[in-house]
Amino acid sequence: MLLVEGQDDAHSIIALCEAHDLADGLFSFFVCDSVSKALAKLDFLISDAEPRTAVGIVVDADEAGTAARWDAIRSKPEIRRHYSLPPAPDAEGTIVPGTDVLPALGVWLMPDNVNPGMLEDFLLHLAPPDGIAAARDTVAGVRGQPWAPFRDVHHSKAVIHTWLAWQDEPGKPLGQSITSHALRPHTPIALSFTDWLKRLFNA
Repeated sequence: MLLVEGQDDAHSIIALCEAHDLADGLFSFFVCDSVSKALAKLDFLISDAEPRTAVGIVVDADEAGTAARWDAIRSKPEIRRHYSLPPAPDAEGTIVPGTDVLPALGVWLMPDNVNPGMLEDFLLHLAPPDGIAAARDTVAGVRGQPWAPFRDVHHSKAVIHTWLAWQDEPGKPLGQSITSHALRPHTPIALSFTDWLKRLFNA
């Protein structure tokens, strides 16, 4: 089972899996609606009696950064009781092997297990660099206008959706934009993420 924060995460991951020929049904999704709910669900699944071979979680590092998010994961009671997580997340995605009674545990902190950010920061690496540079310039040019009140925390959202607004079919959802290759599914960060999924779920 893979826990994610929201529908955009789920649809983006589904599109990446399709692009990389990961088998349908390799894992199921549980959309948690927030980081706090995702962490609570993860802790519950660890203690649940239903056997699972692997449980993964994909959550944003957000502005606080990977260290703060990692500490929040490590401090969950069932994880602290049953797993020995490293002091810092693996840059290639963390996987802790399972046992006869515990599932393997996988953690990916968006965007790249190293830097602060969110799903949209990950997706920026799937767009052409020159296109994203132009989108950044456009967003910077309107920042502070009364009709552009987006917050700094959502800067990457503004940039990625500016880029998608310039495509042949403007404004496609994030997952569909991967399928259409407006966001390219074979960039290094996409390969790293899908490799983590393959290793976690033994694809």
